[in-house]
Amino acid sequence: MLGFREEDRKRLEKAVHSPMGTIFAGPSGSGKSTTMYSALQQEIHPEVTIYTVEDPVEHRMPGSTQVGVNHKAGITEAAVLRAFLRSDPDIIMVGNVPDLSTAELAMQAAITGHLVLALYTRSMLLALSSLF
Repeated sequence: MLGFREEDRKRLEKAVHSPMGTIFAGPSGSGKSTTMYSALQQEIHPEVTIYTVEDPVEHRMPGSTQVGVNHKAGITEAAVLRAFLRSDPDIIMVGNVPDLSTAELAMQAAITGHLVLALYTRSMLLALSSLF
């Protein structure tokens, strides 16, 4: 998968098959989005519910529900995550975590039984540091 070393590929597959948690970190241009989409596509099955919130939706994935952010219309990452959690999906992918509210919701989802794939950006790390 994507040129990973065998041990790293196995770790990634184990994480993606986990029933809950969060994964993905790295600097811009490190392949986070490509890795995330590749991992998600491995999980598309009729019995697995996958929701994504992205700004913008970068790659269409049949078999998943994808929502693009529109801040002017009030469709923020946090608002979409709140709606997602009411539907209780198996996997949630958050393309960007721009603020503390979104970070808290992503962490809440991860510790309540959802697999959350999130791109850890500088803004998310700052938001998370304020939680501790």
